[in-house]
Amino acid sequence: MSRQFHIVDVFAREPYAGNQLAVVTDAAELADDQLQAIAAEFGFSETTFITGSRTADGWPVRIFTPTAELPFAGHPTLGTAAVLRQTHDCQSVVLDLAAGSVPVEDREGWLWMDQPVPTFGDVLSDERLAKVLGLGSDAIDSELPVRIVSTGVPTVVTPLVDLDALTRITLDREAYAAV
Repeated sequence: MSRQFHIVDVFAREPYAGNQLAVVTDAAELADDQLQAIAAEFGFSETTFITGSRTADGWPVRIFTPTAELPFAGHPTLGTAAVLRQTHDCQSVVLDLAAGSVPVEDREGWLWMDQPVPTFGDVLSDERLAKVLGLGSDAIDSELPVRIVSTGVPTVVTPLVDLDALTRITLDREAYAAV
């Protein structure tokens, strides 16, 4: 079976730079396992699938990594919007993602998106996150909370005291996964 797709260089001014993305434009009749297999075949950090025509909620789009589906991700949203703008000759588009409708518009040659409203989850222990990051607890800015924040994919936001602390991080992936 053949599929129409585009390879997009997001956050780049020239080809073969930036964050690569595959955008499959004719994925309406593909099953979940087929979408996952195609994403794995591309092997990019993300592949998007336009799964139908534009509706009142926007263009239905699904985002996959090589191993899982994501409800939202930034560069796939912008790259897919760029493809839709080019193939449908429009200035702005709305993507209907699992995380909700995300408008993307052209502002003076730059694409801007309105991400889903963030949700703020649990506040975590400074000491616990310092250990996960391989830092002393003095590297965490205690004036701000360490907390789980999501606009579609939960992540741990950890305020650090300075750039030097950022450069000293040695992430313990197993401990991070446990968080």
